[in-house]
Amino acid sequence: MIVAAVLTALPLLPGIAAADELDELRGQLRAVAARAESLDRRAWNQDAEKSLTEKAGKAVDLFHRLAGSGTMDSPTAQLTLSTVEQIRERYTDVIQRMQDDVIKVDGDLEAAQDRAAWKQREVLAQRLLYRLNWIRYELAMRYESRGQQRTRLLQRAERGFADFLGAGDRAVVLECLYGHGLALKAMKRYDEALDDLNAALEMSPAAGRATDIRAAVADIALATGRIETALRQTASLLAGAGKKEDRLRAAFLRAKALLLGLGKYRDRYDDRSRGSMRLEAARMLERLHASPGYWRSKASQLVDAGVEDPLEWAAAGTGGFVTLLIADSLRRRGDCPRARPLYDALFERSEYLSEARLGRGFCLFHSGKWEASIAELGQALEGAGPVAREQAAWFRFKAAESLYLSADEQARDDAALRYSKLAREFVDAAPGHENAWEAWFRMGEWHRDHRQYLDCADAFARVRGDAAFMLKSRFQSSQCAFQSITDRDPGDDPDTDELANALASLDGFLSHSSDFRKRTSAGRGTAGLLDPLEARATVMAAALAGRLEAANESLKLSAVDRLAGFEQQFPEQADLLPEVLVLRAYSFRRLQDPAQAARAVSRLAGLEGNQGNEQLRKLGVLFLKDAASISQDGDEALARSYRKIALSAWEGLLAHTDAGNPRAADIRRLVGDLRAQAGS
Repeated sequence: MIVAAVLTALPLLPGIAAADELDELRGQLRAVAARAESLDRRAWNQDAEKSLTEKAGKAVDLFHRLAGSGTMDSPTAQLTLSTVEQIRERYTDVIQRMQDDVIKVDGDLEAAQDRAAWKQREVLAQRLLYRLNWIRYELAMRYESRGQQRTRLLQRAERGFADFLGAGDRAVVLECLYGHGLALKAMKRYDEALDDLNAALEMSPAAGRATDIRAAVADIALATGRIETALRQTASLLAGAGKKEDRLRAAFLRAKALLLGLGKYRDRYDDRSRGSMRLEAARMLERLHASPGYWRSKASQLVDAGVEDPLEWAAAGTGGFVTLLIADSLRRRGDCPRARPLYDALFERSEYLSEARLGRGFCLFHSGKWEASIAELGQALEGAGPVAREQAAWFRFKAAESLYLSADEQARDDAALRYSKLAREFVDAAPGHENAWEAWFRMGEWHRDHRQYLDCADAFARVRGDAAFMLKSRFQSSQCAFQSITDRDPGDDPDTDELANALASLDGFLSHSSDFRKRTSAGRGTAGLLDPLEARATVMAAALAGRLEAANESLKLSAVDRLAGFEQQFPEQADLLPEVLVLRAYSFRRLQDPAQAARAVSRLAGLEGNQGNEQLRKLGVLFLKDAASISQDGDEALARSYRKIALSAWEGLLAHTDAGNPRAADIRRLVGDLRAQAGS
């Protein structure tokens, strides 16, 4: 049978990744999509198509590992789904057309299904359907918050798994029973889900998968309020768990069952039983809290959701760890007045001192006591673990921000200096923090305002966020790189490497901006966001290219090339036209093309307003010097053309100069002399 043949060798559920590989996954998905597009332009090649589905499978494996480690984001999850769906549709669309053609002529459908063209595509489509079932389930459970879309994903996963339940291969049936049961469980069809999960258990799965299935069964008992069954099943699950991750999951379910028994079903147990359950729950919570990342956060969520009366727990003598959890839970609920005495009690017992300082620092922050909060959190940082360090550094940064924004003029400079210092300490302590972008952005502004342009460029380049915000930050990074060249003291000329690096930064922005325009997700109104940034970046890049050309550097894209068609590409950016014309004039002068230089200077001279006056004066002087030098070399005809360009510049300057300006008479005399020379 095709289903069994194509799936027996597939890895059925990948494990957990240790590192953030989101960029790698997005790159793999882009490569798969590009390869599919390339194959669409060629004749059918079974080996090439098989290789394509294998590449798609590797990307899906990485997707599952990232989802399992908590490092996946929703847009990338959606991209994974859409990419694999599109690859599969390349096969199913052809199969559907084949079927329709046979039906139209009342042909032999079974004969058509036996053809190689049909079978080859069906095998590949089935491989991808199995992958899609798990992607849809994962996406629904972790990344889809919209109710209808989540249900639709689960229903499609359920139907997809059902397609494989008749497979002849035992491993395939077992895995699809498990997946089908999970989908039903997620849709709260608990009895049907239990039928599938119990059927999977009867097939004697391997130890790891058996643990997965029993955990799902226990979770159903919790969801349906069968507390005695849940307590019994979670105790058995905990006793039989082998791998660390399985033990942590079992501890979580056990703690959840105990907290449910101590809360909603507390009347079923006497004081002694409740005391024993509370002590065991505390051990489970401590075990979860000791594991960084996902399970630590789950411990906090259990306390917040499952402990109805926190102070009852604190008074029950379950130890310093539970006191800390309860205090933190009260703080997260905005109840610092009741949390503060618990933190103080930990100090009196010399337990969890760093964590207690963090709690007090957070409470001080939320009550607006910024200075005290910075001091308390600073002391807590000395002994805090990685997660606590990130939190403390973040709140110190925000407290410093509040002090900076509220400082009077006299204290503002000192407050700004501390703000930038704590922003740096925050990103050093928590480079992966979800809000690290904000500190990098503020540091970019700080360095820019203090003319520290290379640091400014580096800070803005590190900003992360939505695509539009990142693009604007990239622009600011490249603008700072440009200013590191142009905003220099006299005599401090940049070398060619500095020029090339700044130019590369601008080209990088323009490349990302072009990609952003092409994405369908960019939406409407892109031009209003991008045109001003791209226009300015194009002008800056042309200016740097001109300086590199002047240093005898060979560039594939010259300053003239970069400005070609500027007016047509950016019709709304007329304020940049004087700079564009000036750059063209200098570039064509360097290229010894007087006709094009004359056009640029003439257009500059004809613009309204005084924006180009200083450049007209400089160009007038420069072309006069060129004319004198060329005349000495004996080429009077070329010298005359350069004098005409100079005349055009000075005439434009005269037209823009008020008659009462002291310099007007000198300009008028020079224009007269040049006109006389031009007429002779």
